[in-house]
Amino acid sequence: MASNYCSGRIPSPVVRDTMGNGTTTVRRFRGRTARPGRGSKTQFSSNYRALTFDKDFYATCDRWGNSASYLFNIGSEKMVVKDWVDVGTKACHRYTWAHNRARGFDLCAVTFTNGFVIDCNYSPTAGIKDRRLYLALWASLRRFFGTVLTADYNAAHRDHIHFDNRLPVTVISKSKRSDTALIQRACDLLLPRSVAVDGDWGPQTSAAYAELLKALNMQCRDPLRVHRDMIDLLYFIIRTCVDNTNAGRYRSVEC
Repeated sequence: MASNYCSGRIPSPVVRDTMGNGTTTVRRFRGRTARPGRGSKTQFSSNYRALTFDKDFYATCDRWGNSASYLFNIGSEKMVVKDWVDVGTKACHRYTWAHNRARGFDLCAVTFTNGFVIDCNYSPTAGIKDRRLYLALWASLRRFFGTVLTADYNAAHRDHIHFDNRLPVTVISKSKRSDTALIQRACDLLLPRSVAVDGDWGPQTSAAYAELLKALNMQCRDPLRVHRDMIDLLYFIIRTCVDNTNAGRYRSVEC
């Protein structure tokens, strides 16, 4: 008989079939039907389902869902979130992981009412618009979760974004591969230069980061030390990506 590693590890479980509800749409969960081949589009069920969450983790997920839905829908092209496509939340056999405590989520895709899909397996290597929207999704998650692992983190996450709340939300950290990759990807996609995305914060990343801050009029602010500045940097990245443009359209008014 297999051990139930989840026993006693989820003191306040909640089961939900929606996340980030709004007045215009019910944003529900659909499960991925199979692991997609590298670079192909994710296939997902037409049936809705419920997921198990730790109570506090769900509350944060719901806040993120509402925030992401709002930010995707206020750009030059209105994008109304329809559904979240996932692998799941709770996984009792992963006894040292956030999933064992229902405090982790594996997100495969986000669908929109206009038919567009941010696909975590396809979008990271597709056209510039797809890559920018994938980055917008990534940045939106990092505002609410301390751990966000993407295709730029390692091969294990090439087909989904993992996020959890085991660690608190902090400022952007140069010593964190996932954070460094986020900044590198933003510089690569939003600046008129090519930046290597390798998770290593070296001199080239520092130079590109300074250029990004200047383009966003944030050169007097410090997202590496000040939480509010980090939140604002991610906000400008999201808005720029959703509008599918270079950095400079949305700028801080404080510098």
